[in-house]
Amino acid sequence: MTERETPIISLQSAQKQYRGNEVVRIESLDLRKNEPVLIWGSNASGKSTLLRMLAGVTSLTQGTRKLDPAFRTACSGFLPQTGGLYEDLSIEQNLLILSRLHKRTPDEAPFSALLDDVVSGDLKRPLGTLSGGMQRIMSIAVMLSLRPALLFLDEPFGGLDPAHRERMRGVLSDLGKTIPVFVVAEHRRNSVGQDWRRLAMTNGRIEETS
Repeated sequence: MTERETPIISLQSAQKQYRGNEVVRIESLDLRKNEPVLIWGSNASGKSTLLRMLAGVTSLTQGTRKLDPAFRTACSGFLPQTGGLYEDLSIEQNLLILSRLHKRTPDEAPFSALLDDVVSGDLKRPLGTLSGGMQRIMSIAVMLSLRPALLFLDEPFGGLDPAHRERMRGVLSDLGKTIPVFVVAEHRRNSVGQDWRRLAMTNGRIEETS
């Protein structure tokens, strides 16, 4: 990586307001290829809103979001804190819908990577019948199965027990260098591997970068 490398996503003088109240202001932020990013901070720090701004799923009140033209047709995945998939459909059906939407051939490896006891029957159950933690794991596995070039996960560890949290941490940390743009928003600074770029959010501002 060099300083002259073109960012895949760039925010400049970017601001987001809700009902006239400013919740996030970013003077300049560039995301470059294979530089996984963790946005971390407390509740209401602005991390989820920044994630949405980077993913392009919310409009900016002011400023610009630029996306490298080479990635405009690339597969992009965004998973919010809750939901994101169809709870009345099975995992298989969700995967089928998303794979057709993105014109991708799904990869089943993420299911075995995240769950050592998953069987085909689990994939046929409606998502809404699973526990909250299991829904989260399955939803993330579906996103990973699409092999996206840009992936944005909001609090992927929510509802997970310690064992599954650690497994998820290992899988996501390992994937950090294989997905061109990979951004996670979480409460904890140590949620992912040490080689990730970290952005600490406070009151809608990036207060620390490491």
